[in-house]
Amino acid sequence: MKTLKLLSTGLLIAILYFACSPSAALLSSSATLTEKLSAVAANWDNMTDYDPHGNCFTYVPEVGVRARYQRSKPEMGLFIVESLVGKKAFLKGPHTQGVDCSDEYAFGYYNPVFLTELQGIVNLTFSNPQFVNRFQSLYDRALRTYLRNFYLSYTVGTSSQAIQNRYLAILNDTNAGEDAGDYLQEAFRNHADAMERKGYDWYESNTCAAFWARRSIDGTADEFYALLLSALKIFDPGFVKPS
Repeated sequence: MKTLKLLSTGLLIAILYFACSPSAALLSSSATLTEKLSAVAANWDNMTDYDPHGNCFTYVPEVGVRARYQRSKPEMGLFIVESLVGKKAFLKGPHTQGVDCSDEYAFGYYNPVFLTELQGIVNLTFSNPQFVNRFQSLYDRALRTYLRNFYLSYTVGTSSQAIQNRYLAILNDTNAGEDAGDYLQEAFRNHADAMERKGYDWYESNTCAAFWARRSIDGTADEFYALLLSALKIFDPGFVKPS
């Protein structure tokens, strides 16, 4: 009987161990993500600047996500991250041949399964203190204020159903003569003004709120918010208030 109990206990421990241990695929993906992000951190100042002739034109290349994406694209481009995760990032939208921001009447609908899988990889990567230490400097000077802005813009961007409905109506009516992007900019102008008074960039505040509005429409706001919190809690401890 004692031997049976020992065998049962051993079997239970083995089951729990393998259930809680990362799979080989997850470990491999995390190792790749660690390598890619470490390369971005090490080479950031020497990476390619914003290309004004590309598919993601912006009037303010010194701020926002487009210039940051352009700089990190050699290591963290769309197809690279999709390969790392093993899922397509978008369910529909203009980004079929890479990131394309030129379509005024469509936006990308993210794949929630892609984001859920990415979350697991990110969690494992961020649990590596050596990686965190290497990446912290780049986070502090290139990402911290921007990600804080995303956090502070979350409620504004996700809470207005009326703004989301009007934005979709403009996108769906190509003869309306109204620009959907301009509409969102005006819709979140007061928010951007308030954030600018707090020391944040006006344009980034405006586009962060618009990002959350689109994520509410495509149903991935929760997944992106979880990813955002993962980064803030590791690289910006103390900023996020306990829930």
